Amino acid sequence: MNPLNAPQSAVLLLSFIACWVTGGCSPAVSLPDPGQEPVSFPDAFEEAGVTWTSASEVPKADLRQLEAYFKLNPSIAEGSLVHGDPTLYTSPHRAKRFYWGRSGAEHVDWLFIQFEGRNVTLHEGSGAPFTE
Repeated sequence: MNPLNAPQSAVLLLSFIACWVTGGCSPAVSLPDPGQEPVSFPDAFEEAGVTWTSASEVPKADLRQLEAYFKLNPSIAEGSLVHGDPTLYTSPHRAKRFYWGRSGAEHVDWLFIQFEGRNVTLHEGSGAPFTE
């Protein structure tokens, strides 16, 4: 039996988190509103003089940190925006942001969770997520 390589393990962990966040991997899981589409996030953005760059993959340690946050904050994990794989951004200051979003006919709804050291910030809104 071959052990899983790191990318396969990350995919399995992301799948686990997605199933856990949505309440399980059963037909009872509600599907997103068909009028809402996932948001396509940019490769990088600048905010308050800091450049945030998207990561090509999410490291296992970051997934564990996100999973621990959801266990402590289950109402966030159950939110309608936290579906599917997040887009991870990193800053030169080692801060990390996990973004989720959906666009509807007239607006974009988004949410991010930022980890910077021991500080955690959650911010959500409607409209353009990357404007100052």
